[in-house]
Amino acid sequence: PPPAHQAPYPHAPPGGPHHPPPHQPAHHPPHHRPPAAGGVNPLLRPGAMVRLRCKSTNQNARIREAGMDGSGGDGPFTKFKVNPSPNGYLRFESVKFPGRFLSWKGTPGSGGKFTEFVAQPSGQPNEFHFRSIDDKHALGFFNTGAVKEAAQVGRGPAGTFTIFAA
Repeated sequence: PPPAHQAPYPHAPPGGPHHPPPHQPAHHPPHHRPPAAGGVNPLLRPGAMVRLRCKSTNQNARIREAGMDGSGGDGPFTKFKVNPSPNGYLRFESVKFPGRFLSWKGTPGSGGKFTEFVAQPSGQPNEFHFRSIDDKHALGFFNTGAVKEAAQVGRGPAGTFTIFAA
């Protein structure tokens, strides 16, 4: 038997691997729950301070007094706190304007469903597509920095972001 401080499983007993008795169903995570906000990337964990550099502009997403765009530098308008929604989805809250969030709708949001994202890795280090929960919309900017219509944002440069610590 294992020492008292160790649980007997998941170690395999002498007779072979452990299987739950037939009357106990195997545990399956519920399908309605999102993946943890930001998954395993430390830059997307709750509380992280980040900037989102858009591939189409090579500039940062920002929230200003008059809206949002993809033409920011490294100033205070481009700094965001990863602040997941109560449902566990990824949100980016402005540090300059607390309570205002990047939104796939194209105008800063107050934290509702238009500000909830699922981070889809692009395959490059720290590079993501920030898609709506239903995957029909995404955050994106034209190469001019203007907001791109969310339903038209695919996985090209307009909807591809590299995350940097801010």
